[in-house]
Amino acid sequence: MSKPRELPILFSGPMVRAILDGRKTQTRRADKSGGTKPRCASGDLLWVRETWGEYGHSKDGPIYVYRADHDRSAPRWKPSIHMRKEVARIWLRVIQVKRERIQDITDEDAIAEGVASRDEFISLWESIHGEGAWERNDWVWVYAFVRTERPGGEE
Repeated sequence: MSKPRELPILFSGPMVRAILDGRKTQTRRADKSGGTKPRCASGDLLWVRETWGEYGHSKDGPIYVYRADHDRSAPRWKPSIHMRKEVARIWLRVIQVKRERIQDITDEDAIAEGVASRDEFISLWESIHGEGAWERNDWVWVYAFVRTERPGGEE
């Protein structure tokens, strides 16, 4: 069996908290490939990019903090897009991939997306993708995942 790919994925603070709380087990991403190929496959490992910072150093190296679970300020928060793999604390294993229209999301799926209802998911989708994104009913890739350990077993 080949080694799973390790790919970055961006999540906002509220979605990071939903993953940490065990409430988020799915994510939907716009299909920009025209249905030919999903970005991830079952078995792939995703390392979560989130807003982070360095909060000093210890004898073992830098001390990292993550905005999703800290009210205090880091000396300087760094945008999630700039997170390096070695700083990532959350790893996910993709367990299912499917393609569907965004409006096909069920109430159960919306809850698995880390929100309370389908209506809340619709508001979230529009806030990310712009006004009218829901009505366009675009194709999306649906990735179901489970939280896993960092490859090599280090946490």
